[in-house]
Amino acid sequence: MDMQYIVGVMSGSSLDGLDVCLCSFHDNGEWKFLRSKAYDLPDILAKSLRNLPFHDVRSMYTLEVSFTDFCSQSILQFLGEIKDIKISAIATHGHTILHHPEEGYSIQLTNGARLATTVGLPVICDFRQGDIALGGQGTPLAATVDQYLFGEYTYALNLGGIANISIQIEDINQAYDIAPCNQILNALASELGKSYDDDGQIAKSGNCNETLLSSLSDLTYFQKQAPKSLDNSWVMGPFYDIIRSHDSSIPDKLNTMVNFIVDQIILAIKGKEIPDHAKMLVTGGGAFNTFLIEQLQRKLVKVNVSLELPSSEIIEFKESILMAYLGYLRLQYKPNIIHHATGAKRAHSGGAIYIP
Repeated sequence: MDMQYIVGVMSGSSLDGLDVCLCSFHDNGEWKFLRSKAYDLPDILAKSLRNLPFHDVRSMYTLEVSFTDFCSQSILQFLGEIKDIKISAIATHGHTILHHPEEGYSIQLTNGARLATTVGLPVICDFRQGDIALGGQGTPLAATVDQYLFGEYTYALNLGGIANISIQIEDINQAYDIAPCNQILNALASELGKSYDDDGQIAKSGNCNETLLSSLSDLTYFQKQAPKSLDNSWVMGPFYDIIRSHDSSIPDKLNTMVNFIVDQIILAIKGKEIPDHAKMLVTGGGAFNTFLIEQLQRKLVKVNVSLELPSSEIIEFKESILMAYLGYLRLQYKPNIIHHATGAKRAHSGGAIYIP
C-alpha cells in the first residue's frame, strides 16, 4: 500500500500566522493528521502584507521574497522536529494579495523555486491559476477536502478572514465565499487597540444597527448567485469603508457585523432544500468566537441544522490540511479542485511543482 507524507502550509487573509501541518495519505483513501504548528508572522512582515502598494511592482516582488524566506524558516523548523519520516512534498497556498478571476488572475505571494531550493523538497503551489484559466473562480479550494475528507457533513463552513461554505446535498456540490469575516472583525477590534475581539465579548456588549446591516446586505455581491468569490482588497476597501464611515460605536459595529455574517450563512443554506439530520462543520478562527457561534447556533436550530465544532486542531489547521491534500492529489495527477463548485469548464489537476 502506497503512502505519502505531505506538509501543508496556509497563510490566511486575517494575517494571524502561518499554519503548518503534516498529513499522511494512503492510496486506499485513508488519511491521518499527524502534527501541526502555527508560526506568528513578524509584525513588520504582517504590516507590509497588509499595506502592500499594488502600484509598485518592485515592492511586491521584494515582499514575496521576504514572505517566502519566512515560510522557509518556519518549514525548516517544523521539519527539524520530524524524525524518520520521508516527506514527499510541501504544498503551500501562498498569501493572497489580489483576486480577480473575472479578469483572469489571482495572485498568491510565494516564490516556489526559492522555497524548494531552501527546504530541499518539491514544492507545490499556485493552485488557483489552472481553474481560472478554465473559466472558474479558482476558489473556494476547500470544496475538495470537504467532499473527500469531511464528506459526512451537509455543510462545511470556514470562518476565516473571509467566510466560505461547501454544500453537499445529493447531486448538489457547491462552494463559494459567503461574506467578509475575521478580517473585518479584527480590523474593528484594532480600532480599540486590540488584535481581535476575544470570545466576541465586545460585539456582545453592542447592539445591532439595522441601517448599517441593511446597507451591507444590499451590496451587489450578496445578490449574486454562486459560483462567486471575494477579493481581499474589496473587503478591506469599499466594504470596510461603509462600516468605518457609519456613525456607530465600535461595539455596535462589531455586533452588526456578527449579525450580518450569521444572516448571510443562513441565506446560503435556506436557498436549497435542507435534508433531515443536516450537520454543519464549523472551522477557522471564527469558530473560537463564542458570541458568533452562539448567534449562528441559535438560528441554525430554527432551520433544523446541527452545528458541530471539531477538535481545536482541526478548527485551526483544516485549511493547511486542505493544502496537503491538494498537493497529494497533484502528485497523483488527479483532479484536485471541484470544478462544479468553482464554475470551471472541466476537472483538472492544479498546481505548479518546483523541484529543488
